[in-house]
Amino acid sequence: MILDPRSYAKQFVIPAVLIGCISIAVYGAAQAAPPAHNSGSPTNEMPAAKAQRVCLETQSQFTRDHDHTKAWNGFVKATQIDSNYAPAWFDLAIMLENQKQWKQARDYFYRYLGLAPKGPDAGRAHQQVELLSRYISGEITPDAIKRADYDAAIQRARALLAAGFYREAIDDAGLAQKLDESRWESYAVVSLAMLHQHKVDEAAKMRDQAVAHAPEDKRDAIRAALTPASTEAQK
Repeated sequence: MILDPRSYAKQFVIPAVLIGCISIAVYGAAQAAPPAHNSGSPTNEMPAAKAQRVCLETQSQFTRDHDHTKAWNGFVKATQIDSNYAPAWFDLAIMLENQKQWKQARDYFYRYLGLAPKGPDAGRAHQQVELLSRYISGEITPDAIKRADYDAAIQRARALLAAGFYREAIDDAGLAQKLDESRWESYAVVSLAMLHQHKVDEAAKMRDQAVAHAPEDKRDAIRAALTPASTEAQK
């Protein structure tokens, strides 16, 4: 049975420590979304159009303030306006998944797929349903969950880095590092983000950490990838 978001939102408290839990699709859509204060609500606006507007405004606001509770409430509002607006269900599923509310997240991914079986996020929704089913059944061990959480944080961080959200990329890389300090990827992401921020010395320290934690056969390649060409030319 699909959980009613109107009742669930009252008890769902999203801690502010999780940054970047919204899918990368949210960030992409937010860039095209008009600022919330400029978007009026036409009196003859159809429910689907109004739900889309609310969802885009929520996504845009999240990129500015990273307020997860507001984001949750915004996506819930979109489903209340039009319960058939699929993207809002997908975004809610992503938020639930990041809170390890796996059964509810799976229900919401199913809801998205029922509404948009060929939607732009259908492939990912199918993958997440399969993964979440394994979590729920206990088929996946705690160590495997930890690795999956790490990989998900790194994936988000890399996508944010590519989109130019350097602070957010560092935040997600930091989450990955807390999960497993022995892996090299989180240090590499932070190093690249700091290079983009022109923090050369800090980036070099993170690069050295990435190299130190990487497998020996990858160290030279990682060092080269994280060393600016201008620095290399000075050697």
